[in-house]
Amino acid sequence: MHISELIQLIEAAVPPGAAPGTRHTVEGTVDTGAQAHAVSIAMRIDPAGRRRETWLCDGIRVQPALLMRLTCAQRDCPQAQQARRDWQNFHRRRLGLPVSHEPFGGRHAFNRERRADLVSLESGALMLQARLSRFPGYAACPNQAHPPTRRDLPGYDVFEGGEYLMGGGRQVLRDGRVVDMGPALPSLEQVQALLDQSHQCARQAIGRAAAGARS
Repeated sequence: MHISELIQLIEAAVPPGAAPGTRHTVEGTVDTGAQAHAVSIAMRIDPAGRRRETWLCDGIRVQPALLMRLTCAQRDCPQAQQARRDWQNFHRRRLGLPVSHEPFGGRHAFNRERRADLVSLESGALMLQARLSRFPGYAACPNQAHPPTRRDLPGYDVFEGGEYLMGGGRQVLRDGRVVDMGPALPSLEQVQALLDQSHQCARQAIGRAAAGARS
């Protein structure tokens, strides 16, 4: 479940202008891929018509801004990483354990990424290699917990037989000013889609050539 789903449910149950005494609670497990959190959001309208909110993460009351960062699915977001590290250290202190200064996920996550950074893709007779790299870019927070941050984003360079074909970074200019940038190919799905499209175009070209030879 995504945190936005819980927020939509609670706002629908306690909409603006709801009568005093209206109250509702939603609960769910929000899994970011890095960690799962038990989230509870309670809202009520007090006798004066004011909205009162209680946000809980793993049974502990938190501010909405912190919950948005803790449940952000972008593993490489520095603000989300800091929130997760602080949350981890908060629980370590409660248990009397030493705090950690290592980035959330640690060295094991980095090693997993390095082992998976070269992938072979094929479509028909076409075969390419995609290599994971990082490119400067702007990343928007999916939870809107903070403005877009400038950082290195994962993407792919594509090669054929060791020769570079495509990839790299991209920039969007407006009035001569960079308003957006990031990897040209941020996912393997996009690389595969381009490969399939090239294969289809090649088949169509061969078909047209064969039809022309027969006529």
